[in-house]
Amino acid sequence: MSVIQVKLAKPLELPNRVPLGANFHAAASRRKRLRRELAREIWVLLGCRLPKLPMARARVNVQRVGIQAPDQDNLHASVKALLDVLQPVAKNRAYGLGIIAGDDPTRLELNVVHVQADHLADQCTFVTIEDITSLPARATFKPASDGLHGRGSLTDQSGKGLDG
Repeated sequence: MSVIQVKLAKPLELPNRVPLGANFHAAASRRKRLRRELAREIWVLLGCRLPKLPMARARVNVQRVGIQAPDQDNLHASVKALLDVLQPVAKNRAYGLGIIAGDDPTRLELNVVHVQADHLADQCTFVTIEDITSLPARATFKPASDGLHGRGSLTDQSGKGLDG
């Protein structure tokens, strides 16, 4: 099981604290610049070497060290740019590094926590990426087919029922 650890110089930006600009194009340009800078920083921290193949299943642990504790929805939303950068390049992901195969629940276990910083200079982000391809998949809950009635079922990643 391979592990990649990086320490980003700044805490990940929170969506409700980012100035959007005067129009949609300015906001899109800012998001693009953020992803480009994030990809460049991670690439340099990895010694300009990337894995040949992305991790089929990965666990990503993010510790956002900051002065002010964000609410949970903003904390999780702040990881969006990071996850886009960790995935392979695609039509809508120009700055992908190809470290993880994808961010859907079958390929990614994501843990995001806030750690309180004492001083502005202590703010940063710690990212740990573990390859968990060889570990058994976690069980997931599949709702009943009609979406309203029935009890649903517990399945593993292959779709095999676990609840009898």
